[in-house]
Amino acid sequence: MRSAASNSPPERSEGTKEQRFSRWLIILAWSVTTIMALGGGVVSVLGYLAQQKVDNEQSQQIAELQQTTPTGEITRMIAYRKSGHEPTITNVRNDPVLRQQVYNLSGVASDVPDNGAIFMVVHDYGLPTLGVDDPSNHYYVTPVTPLPTNNADQPWKGLGVYIGEKSAPETALTFRLTLYFCGSVDAEKISEATGRAAVLNYGLRSFPYPSCKQLDSIFVIRG
Repeated sequence: MRSAASNSPPERSEGTKEQRFSRWLIILAWSVTTIMALGGGVVSVLGYLAQQKVDNEQSQQIAELQQTTPTGEITRMIAYRKSGHEPTITNVRNDPVLRQQVYNLSGVASDVPDNGAIFMVVHDYGLPTLGVDDPSNHYYVTPVTPLPTNNADQPWKGLGVYIGEKSAPETALTFRLTLYFCGSVDAEKISEATGRAAVLNYGLRSFPYPSCKQLDSIFVIRG
């Protein structure tokens, strides 16, 4: 009896140790799971806050850009299809004489917001065209393509700008070439209007778009 009684306490001790070990394992597993969950939550929150910061900064930059005044400059012209020796015209401020009808124009622009577009407008000061009354009030519009850059000044190109009739006039004619920036609403109206054959061939009678801002203007002579 004494021998049996003396063996009982060690069995209870071993059982208690196993129970404690099991509880510690459960606590440890729960702690690890909780810590991982909390860590994942913290990472998610930090990522969300970082993304929000980037979005806010981009929104602020866009808003600031939309409030700026865009500027632009016409810097050179080159014949669309060269015939003979047709050098690039870099002195566009000196009323250059054009020997061909179609030219590519290029230049730079700054602070141009995304909610709009740039256009090259040729104001016809020439002689009356068949079927067109009062040509001095007709404007011929060509879309301008901004080019990607890391500089503050953004280059642009206006490809295939028609200036006057196909054949050279008997008497030299003067044309005004103007670079415009127009807000998105007016830009959409202009694009829709110039998509019609009548406007494409005979131009717009006026330029009644209040958001359009003149960025630069030069005069050329078609000889």
